[in-house]
Amino acid sequence: LRDRLRTPKDAFLQSRASLQVSVMTAAAAGAVTIFPFMPWGRAMGLTELPAVYFLGLAAVSVLVRCTAISLKQQFIRHCGTFLV
Repeated sequence: LRDRLRTPKDAFLQSRASLQVSVMTAAAAGAVTIFPFMPWGRAMGLTELPAVYFLGLAAVSVLVRCTAISLKQQFIRHCGTFLV
């Protein structure tokens, strides 16, 4: 997130991570998410998260992105430049 805030571009629409970083992040998030649904996850006492958790997670993610973009735009308007 820090690197996305340092660029003057719209961090979530005009700037992207490398393919390798994106693939590894998605793979890690997917593995951690499905782990409780696997037999060995249940054997370890893990339980599935309800669907409402994932909706909440998505909502928080969108709010963080919108807040970061909004604050960066306000800062640029106030200071005239992003990197001071």
